[in-house]
Amino acid sequence: GKSGGEDTDFFFRLHSAGMTMAICDDAIVEETVDPGRLRLGWLVERRFAEGAHYGAAAPGSRVLRSGSSVMKALYCTLRAAISCWNRTAAAFWFLRAVFHCGVLMGGICPTSRNAYGEG
Repeated sequence: GKSGGEDTDFFFRLHSAGMTMAICDDAIVEETVDPGRLRLGWLVERRFAEGAHYGAAAPGSRVLRSGSSVMKALYCTLRAAISCWNRTAAAFWFLRAVFHCGVLMGGICPTSRNAYGEG
């Protein structure tokens, strides 16, 4: 992929094709993470981009999705604020708020992207 969002696109296509997906709680996954990806700034950029890809690519009304993303972002921001005593919880809710801001942006002005399988 050249711009991110390929996984989102892949799973939306599987779902649209009628595939069934499930969660496996006992799956073992190992991945080496580049230290640069452990910074809050990188996580914020990534979550916003993921939200923007989702907001632009998800099936259904972008207008409704954008509207609900505003409410979700506000809710997550509130949860982050009241969780400030717990750094992990506050970061989780803050990054969820960033994701929903990305969904809003992707729904309002979707960007052109070059994902797998596209020219």
